Amino acid sequence: LFDGETIVALLAPGSALTPYVGIGLGRSWNEAQDGWIGRNSHRFLFGGETSDVAAALMLGMAVDLGHGLELDAGYRLITLGIAIGGDFINGSGTITQADARVSDMVGHDFRIGLRYWLP
Repeated sequence: LFDGETIVALLAPGSALTPYVGIGLGRSWNEAQDGWIGRNSHRFLFGGETSDVAAALMLGMAVDLGHGLELDAGYRLITLGIAIGGDFINGSGTITQADARVSDMVGHDFRIGLRYWLP
């Protein structure tokens, strides 16, 4: 979950082709679920929750189709920080503190869609 603010700068507003660049900064809430590690495994990892700083960079182009409608194509690079799992149970049933981490969760999004500007 991402909760933050985004700033977008239109580089050529009012033209038929409008390139834009945007940045976002906020907070992410990351959750790891309880689960078995690997197939046919006797190892179990408890879930955990954490929050971290999230940031995004967006680049794109909008094409004016007329009557307030635009075709928008863009790229977004987003980083959501880390997710931390809980304790670990090995095959013999011994519980150990694992502090398992999934670090540097990064997403690369390519998006295309329609945008309608309300009059």
